[in-house]
Amino acid sequence: MVVKPSDFEILSPTKVRHTATGAVFTTYTYAEPHDAGSSMTVSAGRAGEGNLPMLDELKPVAWQLFQEQAKKADK
Repeated sequence: MVVKPSDFEILSPTKVRHTATGAVFTTYTYAEPHDAGSSMTVSAGRAGEGNLPMLDELKPVAWQLFQEQAKKADK
């Protein structure tokens, strides 16, 4: 399954949710935008159940979203 950024809802600059699984990813606000997402807390939701994507498939996209949000905030 291909996971896309559009599969996520941005709840805040430091919190995103994968809509299909309900998995929530949270990170800290860092002084340097490139550090965003380097430490994540995960609530798995239904990730890995049935045909839903696994957390390992979701994490890289959540990280990408955190990077994008941090760059927007840094401008």
